[in-house]
Amino acid sequence: MHIDHEFPFGLIFLKPQELDGGDLEGAALPLRSTGIEVTGRKHAGKQENEFTHGAQATNPGREWFCNAEFDLTLAGSSGSLPSRLLTVAREMAWQLWPALSPQDRLRVPVEPSADYLEYLSSLGLELPTFGTDADAKRLFTPFGWNREAAAQNLLYDFPVSHPDPAVVVRVNSREFTLKLEEELFPEQVQESGVKAFCGHLEDLEKWLADASASSMSDKGGRWVAKGNHGHAGIGQMRFAGTDISDELIKGLKRILETQGGLLLEPEQAIQVEYGCLFYLERSGVQTEVRCHQLRSYSGGGFAGALYAPQDTEFLKWKPNIEKALTKLSHRLHLEGYFGPVSVDAYAWKKRDSGEIHFRPLVDLNARCSMAYPVHGLSRRFPDRTILMTQIPSTLSLPKDSGELRCQLSELQDGKDLPFDPITRRGVFLVTPLMPGPRRHAWACIGLDEADVRAMREKVFRGIA
Repeated sequence: MHIDHEFPFGLIFLKPQELDGGDLEGAALPLRSTGIEVTGRKHAGKQENEFTHGAQATNPGREWFCNAEFDLTLAGSSGSLPSRLLTVAREMAWQLWPALSPQDRLRVPVEPSADYLEYLSSLGLELPTFGTDADAKRLFTPFGWNREAAAQNLLYDFPVSHPDPAVVVRVNSREFTLKLEEELFPEQVQESGVKAFCGHLEDLEKWLADASASSMSDKGGRWVAKGNHGHAGIGQMRFAGTDISDELIKGLKRILETQGGLLLEPEQAIQVEYGCLFYLERSGVQTEVRCHQLRSYSGGGFAGALYAPQDTEFLKWKPNIEKALTKLSHRLHLEGYFGPVSVDAYAWKKRDSGEIHFRPLVDLNARCSMAYPVHGLSRRFPDRTILMTQIPSTLSLPKDSGELRCQLSELQDGKDLPFDPITRRGVFLVTPLMPGPRRHAWACIGLDEADVRAMREKVFRGIA
C-alpha cells in the first residue's frame, strides 16, 4: 500500500493555511497527527505501486534516509561506488538533523553518543530521534529518489508515492538543465555564452578540436567543467582556454566517464549566488520557496549556506527568481516529476562592460539539499541570520563537547562565542565528535551577516 508523499515536510516546507493557528510562517512546528488515507495491495508477499481500497494510518512522523551519494548513483557507470566515497556520503546524514522536526527520525551510520545528545540538548535545541535501522511504521523520506531508495521504501508498512526513478535521472541531469535553460531563458543563454554538453567521448574530442584559439583564448576566458549530475559541485574543473594540456584532457574524460556526461560552460564573475528550494506536489502545485545565499569553495564544491531575514540583495532579484521557478515547476510537472527541488541561480558581472546580469537557472537538482539545515534553524530562530559552514575532515577537533566549549570560550574575544539559548546567538557544532572521515559542520547564529561571518572566522582561526 502506498500513501501520497505530502506535507508537512520536516521544518522546511510548511502549509500555514492547513495548520491550526492561522499563518504560522517562521514557526518551528511538529508534524500533525492527522489520519492519512492509504491504499494498495500485497501480491505474492510484495508491495505493489498501485491504488485500491485500503486502510487508514496515523502519521507517525518521517524517517529520513540521507543517501547523499544520490547524484553519483544516477550516472549509470559500471561497478559499485568506492567504499570511501560511500562512507563519507553517508556520514553527511549527521548534518541534516536541524531540518527535522521532533517527530521525525534520522537514520545515521552509528548510534549517537550520550555526550553528543547532551551537548545539543543543553543548547535548548529540540532534536529528532536518531537510529541506525529502519522503523517500518514511519514514512520513508530519502535525500533523493534513486532505485535504492525506491527499494528501501517497500520495506516500510506504508510506502510513500514517489516519481519514477527514470524520470528523476532525466530531470536531475545537467543535460536536461541545459536544454531547459535554452528553452525557457534564451536571453540569459545569449548573455552568458555558449555551453556544450558531451554525452560521449566523441563529443568531447569534437569540442576540443573546435575550441580554437580565437574562440577560447583571445577574450581571456576560462571554462568550467561539470559532471552530468550535481554532486554538490564536487569534482568540477576550471581551466583557461589557453591551457588545454594532456593532464586536463585526462581529467575531463574522467568526469565524463564516471558521471555519465560532461557540461562545459564559460566561467563568470559571480557577484552573489542563491540556492532556491521548493517542493513540487504531484498535482503540479509549488510550495513556498525557501532561498539562501550559497557559499562555495574555489573549485565549486558546496561550502555552506547563509540565510538572512532581510537580504536586500535578494530582494533585488526576487522577481526574477519567482518567475523562473514558476516556469521550472510547470516543466517538471510535464516531465512527470514531483518531490523536492533545488535550483541554483546567480548574479554575475560581465568582464568587458561591468554590467550585472542574472542567470536564473544554473543547476537544477531533483532532490533534497544540504542547505535544508539552514532553513530548519531559521524556523527555530526566525529573526536571526544563520550561517552553516563546513570544514574538511582532515582538520582535527576536540575529543568531547566539554573540551569544545572550553576551546571556544578561550578564543581571543570569544567568551560569547558558544551558542547561548538565552540570547539565541553563537556557534555550535552540528556533527558529532567521533572518529571517522566525516566533514564537520558548524552553525553560526547571529544578528546579521557581518556577525555570523565574524563568528566563523574566530572558529576557523582558533580551532579548525
